[in-house]
Amino acid sequence: MDAHRLLQTDFFLLSFHFISFHFRWLDLLGIIGGYWQLSTKRRKRVQNGPFLGNDERLFWQRAEDRNRATASLYDQLGLACYEAMEAFVEYKPL
Repeated sequence: MDAHRLLQTDFFLLSFHFISFHFRWLDLLGIIGGYWQLSTKRRKRVQNGPFLGNDERLFWQRAEDRNRATASLYDQLGLACYEAMEAFVEYKPL
């Protein structure tokens, strides 16, 4: 085995051990597991948001359909034609 290949192998093994050690250490602290739990909770919260009504679709599916409908309306009005467009409304307090 030439020196270059030996050096690559040693570097790979060293980096593998370094990464696996740190992942085990983070897992022992509960950081990786905690992150997974938080992201799972967030996904459930987003999917089960308020004002769902009778619509069984996920939040992002409803948002995509609303955006496509807005883009279609803009297209019918002769404005720019997009696949999807978000419209924003300025909030004016009473």
